[in-house]
Amino acid sequence: MKNIIIWLLLIALVSCSDKSEVNYEISSVNLLKTVSYLSSKELQGRLGGSKEYFEAANFMAKEFAEIGLIPFNKNSYFQNLKVEYNQILPKAEFSLYKDRNFVKKYNLGKDYVFRGFSGAGDINAQVVFAGYGISIPEYDDYKNVDVKGKIVLAFKYNPSWNLEGVKWSSSLPREKARVALEHGAIGIMFVSFPNDEKPQEPIGSTMHGNGEQVNIPQIHINLPVANEFIEGSKYTLKELQTKIDSEKTSLSFALKSEAKIFVETEYVKEKVTVNVIGIYPGTDEKLKDEFVILGAHLDHVGGQSGEIYFPGANDNASGSAAVLEVARMFAKNELETKRSVMFVLFSNEESGLEGAEFLANNLGFDSN
Repeated sequence: MKNIIIWLLLIALVSCSDKSEVNYEISSVNLLKTVSYLSSKELQGRLGGSKEYFEAANFMAKEFAEIGLIPFNKNSYFQNLKVEYNQILPKAEFSLYKDRNFVKKYNLGKDYVFRGFSGAGDINAQVVFAGYGISIPEYDDYKNVDVKGKIVLAFKYNPSWNLEGVKWSSSLPREKARVALEHGAIGIMFVSFPNDEKPQEPIGSTMHGNGEQVNIPQIHINLPVANEFIEGSKYTLKELQTKIDSEKTSLSFALKSEAKIFVETEYVKEKVTVNVIGIYPGTDEKLKDEFVILGAHLDHVGGQSGEIYFPGANDNASGSAAVLEVARMFAKNELETKRSVMFVLFSNEESGLEGAEFLANNLGFDSN
């Protein structure tokens, strides 16, 4: 569908061209070369605002310059914006204990990942299962359980069912971590729904939600790990979800296990990042000040602890490469378009379309 939309857009843009022969071919070699670089270990997942993201942004800006696109911001292809930033630093650890005795250490990237906006901490405490991690007057997973000084294990998402007249609070990690902290927890472990046809594996993500940073460790664990923590109770994780969902009542209890979590972070409330923007000028005197925007996001979700990184080849190095190659095709063929075309590589799509929203509110001209 993306390809269809792009090509329909190109046809619309160049339908008024006086060129009798236009070579619309996009170089697969160039596409793969750009995707390979953007998704390389060198760029460590292009976390918005990171040193590696700026390396990617500088690379794409240089490509825009070589093509001959006009800089969006006077002599610069960069549009600066400030975003919330969090980096998971080296030497992280996550381990299982039983009766305060070490059992096993888990592998980052395989058994678990940190949430992108995990807080820092060095904790070793009992784990408490707290259902969906919701605490509202009509439904409270924390009502009959003490989590003070303990680590919460909760389903990552909200229930698929509803209670009459009840609106669930946000299912995003920041809200669930905030609720856990308010009840005295010192960490939270998220787990996917075991009863899904294809339960989600732990994924890197910076989609955190609104509000202030919650400075407790926050991790996403896989189902086998969760069941190892639940072992010794009278339920499996699948049975717990089935019981809660069928009865639509909370079921929370302390587990016969402890977790050790160590994580250090670099958190910055407002860190500078950039959208990368180049202009292909229109030729119609009346319409050249109107813009068609063709864009993709350049950022991804970074890496963690110096051990793993998330390449983001299709999310969205491939889209960024496509934007670059379409721009190259325009310039190579000297296409004449009535309206100007704005080629944009957005920052911080992963944390909630922040780069796109910033551009929409800061176009520098009347968007109407």
